[in-house]
Amino acid sequence: MTKKDKLIILIILTVLLMLIGSKKYIYNKAVRYELVELVKGKAAEQVFERTLKDLDPNALTPQGIIKSYQIDFDSIEHCLNGGVMVDLIINKDKKLKVYDTLTENDTTGNLEAGSGGYSSKLAELLNANKP
Repeated sequence: MTKKDKLIILIILTVLLMLIGSKKYIYNKAVRYELVELVKGKAAEQVFERTLKDLDPNALTPQGIIKSYQIDFDSIEHCLNGGVMVDLIINKDKKLKVYDTLTENDTTGNLEAGSGGYSSKLAELLNANKP
């Protein structure tokens, strides 16, 4: 095999690796876009608000401990089970978080809250205000 043949093979392999890498990058960007759009949707908003009201019956009202929430878009991840993991920042305090998972109901096709939890600081706040 001559130097020229080796160079051609090296160039072909380099181009193939670049194509594979760019395809994977584009695929990941497309999946990320879909996940963000899902989390920003009305159905997800309803799930988030139900989750918050389960934690604090007065959530999102002046009487509630949970006054507001924001989606932490950096936290959005695809779950192995097909769901989407997302963190909610409570009352604009990054130490107050709700960890939620959105899943699709197999029967109805509607979004539901899957497993989740919340930060210890939010737990303290919620427990401190229980009668």
